[in-house]
Amino acid sequence: MKMSPDERKDLVLCIPSDEESEDEDDMDVVDGSDGSSDSAEEAESKKRAQSRPKRAAGNKAKRRRVVAMPSDSESSGEEFKPESDDDDHESEGSSGVDEKDITESETDPDTPKSVSEAVHPSTPAVRTAPSSTPAKKVSADFSTPSSKQSTPSRKPSTPSHQQSTPSHKQSTPVRKPSTPSTPVVSSATKSKLSAFHATDVSTPSKVTESEHESYPHNKLSWLQPDNLRDAKGHLKTREDYDPRTLKVPQSFLDKCTPAIRQWWDIKAKHFDTVLFFKMGKFYELFNMDAEVGVKELGLIYMKGENAHCGFPEIAFARYSDTLIKKGYKVARIEQTETPDMMQERCRGLGRMATKFDKVVKREVCRVSSKGTRTYSFIDGDSCDSQSSYLLAVAERSEGDTVGEESTYGVCFVDTSIGKFHIGQFRDDRHSSRFRTLISHHSPAQVLLERGKLSQKSHQIIQNNLLSVLKDQLVPGSEFWSAQKTLKVLSDKNCFEDTVKDKKMQMTTYKIGQTLSKRWFQRVLDGISLSNLEILQNSLTGDQDGTLLERLDRCSTPFGKRLFRQWLCAPLCNPNSINDRLNAVEDLMEHQDQVTEAVEVLKKLPDLERFLSKIHSLGSLRKSEDHPDGRAIFFEDATYGKRKILDFLTTLDGFQDAGDILKIFQKRAPKFKSKILRQSLLLEREDDNKGGRYPDLKEHLDLFDNAFDKKKAKDAGAIVPRPGVDEDYDEALRDIKATQRKFDEYLEKQRRRLGCSSIKYWGSAKNRFQLEVPEAALSRKTPEEYELQSSKKGFKRYWTPVITDLLADLITAEDRRDVALKDSMRRVFHKFDEHYKQWDQAVQCLAVIDVLISLSNFSMAGEDVMCRPEFVEPTKDTKPFIAIENGRHPCIVRTFSGGDYIPNHTYIGTSDGSLANLTGDDRRPSQQHTTAHYAACISLTLECTHPR
Repeated sequence: MKMSPDERKDLVLCIPSDEESEDEDDMDVVDGSDGSSDSAEEAESKKRAQSRPKRAAGNKAKRRRVVAMPSDSESSGEEFKPESDDDDHESEGSSGVDEKDITESETDPDTPKSVSEAVHPSTPAVRTAPSSTPAKKVSADFSTPSSKQSTPSRKPSTPSHQQSTPSHKQSTPVRKPSTPSTPVVSSATKSKLSAFHATDVSTPSKVTESEHESYPHNKLSWLQPDNLRDAKGHLKTREDYDPRTLKVPQSFLDKCTPAIRQWWDIKAKHFDTVLFFKMGKFYELFNMDAEVGVKELGLIYMKGENAHCGFPEIAFARYSDTLIKKGYKVARIEQTETPDMMQERCRGLGRMATKFDKVVKREVCRVSSKGTRTYSFIDGDSCDSQSSYLLAVAERSEGDTVGEESTYGVCFVDTSIGKFHIGQFRDDRHSSRFRTLISHHSPAQVLLERGKLSQKSHQIIQNNLLSVLKDQLVPGSEFWSAQKTLKVLSDKNCFEDTVKDKKMQMTTYKIGQTLSKRWFQRVLDGISLSNLEILQNSLTGDQDGTLLERLDRCSTPFGKRLFRQWLCAPLCNPNSINDRLNAVEDLMEHQDQVTEAVEVLKKLPDLERFLSKIHSLGSLRKSEDHPDGRAIFFEDATYGKRKILDFLTTLDGFQDAGDILKIFQKRAPKFKSKILRQSLLLEREDDNKGGRYPDLKEHLDLFDNAFDKKKAKDAGAIVPRPGVDEDYDEALRDIKATQRKFDEYLEKQRRRLGCSSIKYWGSAKNRFQLEVPEAALSRKTPEEYELQSSKKGFKRYWTPVITDLLADLITAEDRRDVALKDSMRRVFHKFDEHYKQWDQAVQCLAVIDVLISLSNFSMAGEDVMCRPEFVEPTKDTKPFIAIENGRHPCIVRTFSGGDYIPNHTYIGTSDGSLANLTGDDRRPSQQHTTAHYAACISLTLECTHPR
């Protein structure tokens, strides 16, 4: 059946769309023939479409609906061409892709979904026409930039059920309102969209079982769970199996590429650690580590036979922090050679270099876990104010019998602030002191001596530290003995700055004995902390409703850490308790000054952790001996800016802290509290008022004038001003002196040849060539002149004097560059030389913050508050407790049973010498006891109490 264009127009019906308004639909009726020949009209239409101007980029591309109709075999192939000249419609075209030819394999996970797909995600992308109707098909197209620039090609559709003579009713186009349209996006658009794709770390990607098992490393026999061996070849069934190492067959390593062999060599020593392996500007994850990256970080596998994924160097902090919080250990492997350094190393081998030698050197710079994080310039900052301890434990039992006493050696360190504590103590058969230790200083990671801990200690660690990382270290080689530890500390001069004489040296060696029994008598044991819910809610596991949450109103992170220590170790000396109570009263009487001081404290950074950062960055030993000092960072400029920003933040913090002293300057000398006066008054040699806050003005002025802060912040490098860096100043003086000698020599040659136009020419190592006019050399050329270059009318010479001066200048410039490169570390080191004064200031600020917190609690009490009275026992006075109308400090937050009835408690007085709590329902009795225990703790914490 042949139809003219006008007759074909009559077949077009406008069907309202359920998803779009009618004015957004542009419909074409396409003949369902094979389309093997193009008519002249179609060619003319294509030519006309190409010549039209492109639509404005701001206009939204409209979808057009193409309705395919079956026709007889004698169809002329003519295509309906709309007569409208609207650019918005005619500039678009169909993608030419049959919907039946679109499969899931052609879709890209990074391609944005259409609105209909977002609403109906379960609807399949492939659509087929119902079998009861002829080949009637609705095709939707989303125009892309590439489709607008070229003439759209139309792929003819072949009906699934051929009918030679379709009826008029069957010719009517019918669209399926329930089936969503499938977008067709070109590869060019996909490439552009992928550049804006951001991985969501919080939503791990799912990997199918077949994809996981298809990678080669999952098929290696020696990597199967039952075949794993440690570095010594021990199977998992042996007690001495070390799960941190892996035995990799040499035959397998010989077949690897040099870089992958490097990876396996490091993985064999850190089998339980995720390796962030630096390759160029990226950290790469391979094999089983890549699976972790895809699963936990939402990374995407890269193309290739082996499991492989990665991310840019600048994103290390985000990805490593995510894994560490989930309990993984992360090793950062850096390139410590450039290609030029690698070639130089190969030339010095003294033998023919193999392919495994011709790879840049890589080293493990840090293994980070929950207990070993230092928050360096590449790790980012921590939002958690509480300490995260790494605890090492050694035990020596008094006998083999269960229940015997033990002697513990402990060392716990907070790597974020760089402070550690070490000690040794005897414990009872219940290990009460050891339980108290892990309650006060909750570790994030524990190092144990393999096979040396008793069964009861193992049970305590397993029951009380469920989610804590535990590493079993080999005695002797990994868990050192006391003798080996002391020898290493002595040989490496680890206490070189602090050990000044033999007396101090002996104190260092006997430091394990300084943890006396009295230290434990002044702390709350672990059972009391748990039962009284001092630090943690026993039901929810958080701080809600605890005494810590009720009392802690500190403004600084270091203040919060000190407050926790005070809460766990209340004072026993009545004089010290009363002195702190006096401090609370002094602050309550000066609320205007307290309000100003709180505003200053809130602006202070975590100065305690910043001091640790600066100490690490200023260490000469680390810059020379640690792999981080040799690491090649491609984001070095960014890291330099971070270092300088942290340093300037620290300086500004101490500058602002001085304002607190100014706020209380007139009133502090009159305070009754000794500890408050010590914290608020400057430390002066000729002052007898007992101030402890160090005078930092001289140090702050020095660093304020040491370099241009704005330039350093913008450039990420420090150019020291005169007087700050002696090596840099000396190099500059030598450079200026050499340049003066050059100027003097030039004047001498001008007078010698009688020509004032002689000048220096050249750059870099070819500098300072004497450019002499040929006319000045007409009589005679000096013998020492060595021709280097020339130009028309001029000749250029070097002389022995010039070469010597140039060598001196280059040497001085090299010394200047070295000093400038190391200037940042030198400035940090100069700052760290006064660490004791900086740290002393932080401790004073922490005390001020805690005392202000206690005064704010006392001022904000919902009930009548009173000051407790402490009486020292004498021969005639026995210890007693007398509490009237006592209330639980946290009752306002936790009690919801109506009016709370306060209680009287008399123990050891004439009114009562014994408290006997009975009754079928023990909850009121328990609440009564808990309330008064908590009251006693808060009272000894030096704050007023509700009554």
